[in-house]
Amino acid sequence: MRRDLRRENEEAVTAAVATVLLFAIVLSIISGMMAMIVPTMAELQGAVDRETMEGQFTDLAQETVRLSESGLPGDRSEMVIQPHTGDISWNLRRGGTWYTATLVEDQTLRLNSMNDLDGVIEHRYPNGDLTSMCLTDLRAHIDAEHRHISPPVNGTMLVTPVASLQTSLERVTVDDGLDKHSIQAGTVLTIDSTNESPAVAISSTPMRAIVIQGEGGMTTFAPDTPEPTGMGRSWTIPATMGDVTILLYSTETFTAEIRTESNTQSLDSTSHSVTEPSGNQGRITILETTVTVTEPTAIKVTTSSSAHMIVKQGISNSGATALLDQTGSVSGTTFLFPSSDYQLLIHNPDLLSTSVEINGFYHSIGARDSARITMTNNQGGWIVAGSPVQVHLVSDGTESSRSTSLDYLHSTSTGRTSASTWSNIVGGSPHGSELMIQRLGHDVNIQHLDNIAPNLASTTSINESAPRMSVQWISTEGGRIEISSERPFEQGESPVRAYISHGNSGLLDLRSMGEDRCVEIDERISGWTQNTLPWADVSFLSDGGVIDAWTTGEHPIGLLATMRGPHADNPHAAVAQGWSIPLPRMDYTFSSSVTGLEIGWRGGFVGTNHPEYVATTIEVPPSREGPGPRIAVTVPVVIPDMDLDTGTSDHKTTLTLLSRSQLASISAHEVRRGWDGPYGASIASQDAIDLDSSTDWLTYPGRLDLLNDYVGWVQPTPTSTESIYHAGGGLVSFNLQMALINHDAMVIDG
Repeated sequence: MRRDLRRENEEAVTAAVATVLLFAIVLSIISGMMAMIVPTMAELQGAVDRETMEGQFTDLAQETVRLSESGLPGDRSEMVIQPHTGDISWNLRRGGTWYTATLVEDQTLRLNSMNDLDGVIEHRYPNGDLTSMCLTDLRAHIDAEHRHISPPVNGTMLVTPVASLQTSLERVTVDDGLDKHSIQAGTVLTIDSTNESPAVAISSTPMRAIVIQGEGGMTTFAPDTPEPTGMGRSWTIPATMGDVTILLYSTETFTAEIRTESNTQSLDSTSHSVTEPSGNQGRITILETTVTVTEPTAIKVTTSSSAHMIVKQGISNSGATALLDQTGSVSGTTFLFPSSDYQLLIHNPDLLSTSVEINGFYHSIGARDSARITMTNNQGGWIVAGSPVQVHLVSDGTESSRSTSLDYLHSTSTGRTSASTWSNIVGGSPHGSELMIQRLGHDVNIQHLDNIAPNLASTTSINESAPRMSVQWISTEGGRIEISSERPFEQGESPVRAYISHGNSGLLDLRSMGEDRCVEIDERISGWTQNTLPWADVSFLSDGGVIDAWTTGEHPIGLLATMRGPHADNPHAAVAQGWSIPLPRMDYTFSSSVTGLEIGWRGGFVGTNHPEYVATTIEVPPSREGPGPRIAVTVPVVIPDMDLDTGTSDHKTTLTLLSRSQLASISAHEVRRGWDGPYGASIASQDAIDLDSSTDWLTYPGRLDLLNDYVGWVQPTPTSTESIYHAGGGLVSFNLQMALINHDAMVIDG
């Protein structure tokens, strides 16, 4: 029988097409299943990544908190970190944290852009006036250099490490520009200074420094950790060979322990009754003692309550020093002065005459004039002026002159050691006087004008190659000095530091170069106010360049901002303080069905944006609260070795506590904290998690004034990156510390 080949071919083709279609359908089904399964598998992989690293990062955070809060310098902790599929790296540019505390009732201080590495910072103080913001570099880095540069005088700079149980006991390296020296706590290094070549000390830890010129003199000596009022409880004095007289005074009785390498003595203060500025009966307490040292050494003084200190060194019977008012400023209306056989020299820079009450006796001081007043029976007490004045304790001289002294020229516009404008009344000396101005941060043009014979007006540029200028005069009577400091090309004002020397002897408590740089504020603004940071902008530098700028002090690593303004008739009272601390962040980056996921760890905090790019807090930053309205915070600052890249490798991490420093121990009306970056709102929300149980908050959301059944952190609004510590309207006992922790990593082979 004849076959139908055509029909058979058609059937074969049909079968082949059906097979192909069936195969295509199977592939489509498989592809569809894979399209659903692969993202699910990727999500599961991301969840495993998060779960694996979340636990390890939480352990790291808890270990840093344990070390920072309860460890001693040298304590360490080791962990093995095993990345899953992602990569570990460090980031220096994601900001950090900040805290603020207001010292005046019904006031609020907020900070912004403090850790951006650029040259601009922002603050908001909506309910009051400010005159200045004084900034101090916290030097929150293990390699940070602490620089002291003396004024250009013929003398000697004495430096010694600041030692405590919270700092390392290792030897300290000090570079004087010619040689490097290795010294330990209690040791004093002497460095020569001349008119042409000031003394320089660059150290690896915080130091205290004194400049002694000629036969010495006296100086108001700041505490190691000053309170906002300028008082304190601990001092480290670098002393030269000979007699050192220490004068402590306060309004509270105290016991002082004075310790040298060879001797320790405990002394009690004496007191007498005085009438306080309020009219109530009070007291002034005094302790004066002389310590004889046979070689340069450090004298450690601690007191049981807060006090002021004046130090006298050398063989000179001459000397003078500016006194602090009750708010910690040199320009003010209310001063406590100690019992002594010295005299008071009071300068009135105002355009109008003013009255001054001293222990019940009134004196009149003419406009832009000075008055020398002898203490009644050498008895201390209170000075109350009708307008801001400056008060100096002087041991000799007549009228507005003194024989010899060395001091800062404290600006009337800030009441501090630095400013951008001065309008001061100064005394003279029969041995000649010299004004010296030192550069801080920026190149500036200095305009100087005075009416001291012969009258002088000048404009001088100081810059990196010529960082200082000086003006000399020989008038015994002194006069008025006007100074302004502005950056070139109309970039605005920038602070400088001014010193004044009378004769060829004196004593000066020398501040570090990163301390007390005061930016003047002359406008009241309820919104955010921008200020130019008196340090260099380093935001455009590489990570290595940023670290170098931090190390040398070209840019601050951490800031203390003391806001000063009018309060209780004093023009420059400390009304609020703020602290900002940049925190390097360890990031673990990974992927799921999407890329760009991360887990971050810094400052005791752990957070992630997994799974949907939503910032989520896993571990909140540390704080210890109670009993009562009390909060204590230790901020762990972990410093990594940026040259070490562990990537995806397993590695052993070693955390070592290097030091712990006290930043604040005060009573505040309001305490806030904020966090830079996308996790700020999440942290603030998690801080206030217990607020959900408050009936008052549920009834009156956002009303802190009606919140009576809760004490703790409050997030003011759901999107706020800040938290307020609510204490029911009472004072909050606020303690803030900073711990420096070294992070070292070693890749595990195999």
